[in-house]
Amino acid sequence: MKNILPCLLSFLFLHAGFSFADVVNSKEALQLSEPAPALWRGEVALGFFNQKEQVRDASGESQGPLFDQWAVAPRIAVAREIAPVFAAGIFSSYEYGKHRECGYVSSSISPSACSSTRYHQYFLGPTGRVKWKALFLDLSYIAFGIRSDSRSDEIAGSKGLLWVHPLRAWLFHPGMWIDLSESMAMSLRIEYRFLYFDRTSSGKLPQAVQFGTQSIRPVFGIHLSL
Repeated sequence: MKNILPCLLSFLFLHAGFSFADVVNSKEALQLSEPAPALWRGEVALGFFNQKEQVRDASGESQGPLFDQWAVAPRIAVAREIAPVFAAGIFSSYEYGKHRECGYVSSSISPSACSSTRYHQYFLGPTGRVKWKALFLDLSYIAFGIRSDSRSDEIAGSKGLLWVHPLRAWLFHPGMWIDLSESMAMSLRIEYRFLYFDRTSSGKLPQAVQFGTQSIRPVFGIHLSL
């Protein structure tokens, strides 16, 4: 059932978008002689993320290890403008990240006690956009998503690729763009990520464990008319 669910949700996602466009494009709704011609747009974007965490006491003194994480995430998307305020299409995203943990020794961080792990993620799915003037809101569903993490056995008690939860796999992108020319624009958005993994290639994670994140990060992009 869970193998079919992402395909079904992707179909409903795009079907709802095109149905909405039919309503908006109707002559009665817009009182136009003809709807605006469809336009395809491509996008290349780059997101980044950095976070540091450490336990400290009331005086500000370090009391635990330092956790440092950073990631970069290139993204490409192709969407068709099927209404003056709506576009729908497909996106693909790759993310590379690194975790670094440094031990707390004798009231200071010891570089010799640092360890690093890496992870890779790949996402694919439908995306929709509602826009108004220079503002827009993107909603993307991750129909296919995997994660390779050298900490997977530590995080989830299981080795191998991690697979996204079919219902907890969404990306929200409020943002704005600036026209650079008739066929090119630059965008700045904030990505809110609601993403969890609940299984590996061999099956469910032990004890119904779910590993995931809810994070906010900036994303810069270039949009091209095709």
